[in-house]
Amino acid sequence: MLCQLQLAVHLTRRRDPVTGDTDAMTFRKAALSVFASAGIAVAVAVMAAMVANDVQDLFAGAIVVSLFAYLFWLVGWHSAVRLSRNGVSVDNLLLRHVIPWDELAEIGVGNGLVFRLRDGTRIGSVMYGGSVIGAILGYRYTRKVAARMNATRDAIRASAAEDPVAAPGYRRAAGFSVWPPLAILAVMEAIASLSLLVK
Repeated sequence: MLCQLQLAVHLTRRRDPVTGDTDAMTFRKAALSVFASAGIAVAVAVMAAMVANDVQDLFAGAIVVSLFAYLFWLVGWHSAVRLSRNGVSVDNLLLRHVIPWDELAEIGVGNGLVFRLRDGTRIGSVMYGGSVIGAILGYRYTRKVAARMNATRDAIRASAAEDPVAAPGYRRAAGFSVWPPLAILAVMEAIASLSLLVK
């Protein structure tokens, strides 16, 4: 069971893009990241098939394929939960929730992973969202992830107790960068341009 949990949760320590902390812990489902990577690979294969079959409007096709690849990237790689010394950052597709530790009442399980604030606000996670199978199984996996996050939270708060950081209150904002979709589009358009030059 522990092996399954280790395979299913992709944990990395790196700089938190929201708070700038250099020791942030990122929680992401490895299976969902693999699925998203496969989706991006299929999008690239579709682009290659369009090139091989001389599709007339290759540049418009590259835009459509890029949008699908970007959607897969948003779901499997951008969406994540990050714990740092300032609090929790929850990236849900195009929206980012930043929750300071002082405002977080509970990390628990409802219909998927839920972060409950002291004012009663409940914030879900796309990465650990609810599902029919999860509900049937009692969200056992999600409960393990929540327990791991709570243990990480306790460790972070204990280590930061001697050097507290004043964090602004809870905030919700657009949480995406324009660079990933532009990079994906540039690659697809480059493939389209090279195919026209080769002909």
